[in-house]
Amino acid sequence: MPTIYKVRDQIKRTSQFYGSYPQVRKIMLENPDAGLVIEPLEYQYKWQLVVMMMNVYNEGREDVLNGMD
Repeated sequence: MPTIYKVRDQIKRTSQFYGSYPQVRKIMLENPDAGLVIEPLEYQYKWQLVVMMMNVYNEGREDVLNGMD
């Protein structure tokens, strides 16, 4: 099943997305003390990607409205 990986930095309150686990592993090795959380997001259909993008948009919007940018 295709997977994208969301890496959330709990300290800086930012999220980044990666297309493969080796990319995520590299980020984790470069920043061992950053408090990063990995969330794998699996999808089967393109509409599921659209739903994930809307969730990311809404999450960023909420962070900005709450003064966490």
